Amino acid sequence: MRVINGLVMPSRSSSPASSQGSIQGLPLELIREIFLFSTALKLERWTGDSPLPPRFSTTALALSHVCAHWHSIALSFPELWASMAVRCPTENIVKLVRLYLERSGETTLLDLALVDKRYRAGPSGEWPTSSTEWEWERCSLSILDLWIPQAHRWVGLDLTLNMSRPSTIPQLLEIPPHSLSNLEKVSMEFTHWDVRDIQRVWDIVHSSDRLQEVHWHPVLLTPPSLTTFHHVTNLFIWEINLEELATLPSLTRLVKFEVIHIEESPMNEVIHLPALEYLCIRGLCVDSRWLFDRISTPRLRHFELKLRHELVDLSAFHQFLIRTSCTLERLRLCTYPSVSSEENFLQFLQLAAPSLVNLISLTFEFRGITETTMNAFLPQSNNGQLFLPGLEELSLLGCHMEDGLVGSTIAARTNAGKPLTALKIRFTNEECHTHLLDRTILGRLMDNGTLKHVYIS
Repeated sequence: MRVINGLVMPSRSSSPASSQGSIQGLPLELIREIFLFSTALKLERWTGDSPLPPRFSTTALALSHVCAHWHSIALSFPELWASMAVRCPTENIVKLVRLYLERSGETTLLDLALVDKRYRAGPSGEWPTSSTEWEWERCSLSILDLWIPQAHRWVGLDLTLNMSRPSTIPQLLEIPPHSLSNLEKVSMEFTHWDVRDIQRVWDIVHSSDRLQEVHWHPVLLTPPSLTTFHHVTNLFIWEINLEELATLPSLTRLVKFEVIHIEESPMNEVIHLPALEYLCIRGLCVDSRWLFDRISTPRLRHFELKLRHELVDLSAFHQFLIRTSCTLERLRLCTYPSVSSEENFLQFLQLAAPSLVNLISLTFEFRGITETTMNAFLPQSNNGQLFLPGLEELSLLGCHMEDGLVGSTIAARTNAGKPLTALKIRFTNEECHTHLLDRTILGRLMDNGTLKHVYIS
């Protein structure tokens, strides 16, 4: 065994016993595809209810140290080193970034992600020390120094940088205009940076005429004109009105659209989004009928709605589903803490059930999910019919109920011939570890293979 940059690696052997195995006889192209599949890990944004992502994925490095044969393949395959996802970097990670850049040669850099966001990293939930934060900031700037000269190779760029004090972005301002000839995906989120610098950086980034995916996070900046986005199919933007959305040249090709707030506009025309499959609205107000009356999304498959008010009238969304005849497969409903929201959501689902026959994934996220919700998923006592019979994945984030109710409900659906394959439960109290009966029942369902994934917190 050898230690490389703090990582324990198996020693390379020119003739390992495993070299006689079948994997060594695979065609080179197939081994490369396996390598790429193994390293296709993107730094997902942390939501607080899942484990923290790794600080740096070293899968490519590990593969290159299995044996001399794999080492040779890895070094001759620059695409293997062309994606880097970094979180809260250290000096050792800066060295790894430099190594990956060297081994990537001149191939395009598919995914570059750099996040120095402050997570509660300690075992007891404490915030990192000031010295640790300074190291993250210093190392983040060092990584930018390495990436900027390679701007012409960027395909995907995701930056989340939070300085502890107001700062400038000299590295990003050095990107030559119109040099981002390969850039297709960009997401940037800055805190405590000079607003004028951020605006200049976005102007440089938006000069790429190949952008397909844009995440516009800044609230205080002037959003880019959508008329410049000729190829965008995935769009996240903080605030917009329907008139502005209608100016998007690639409107008919828009596949994914995420927005914090949609302003009501005087236009009465219906906006047709024939290719839209994913729609997320994070800040819908009480009166939502005007929105659902003015958009048409016949191919919508995935819808997420985060309400800013518990009394939002969901009947407008119900009529929208009927009018567009879309085949919704995934639905996520979130709101602020309120017990009455549970009644609101359940009433909507019961009314819209005929339009949700193809729903396979459902998420409720609010405080106060009680036995009322769980009882809705039980087989009906009079005829044994199930609510949302095609459901495979259920997430209830904010539960407050007795131990055993979750497990018995999932078991009842399994016995009725409609088992779930994935379940995610988050309790609002501190007693999630005492739900021993739930854990026992769900463990049995996993043992017999009906329930594949369970997450309880």
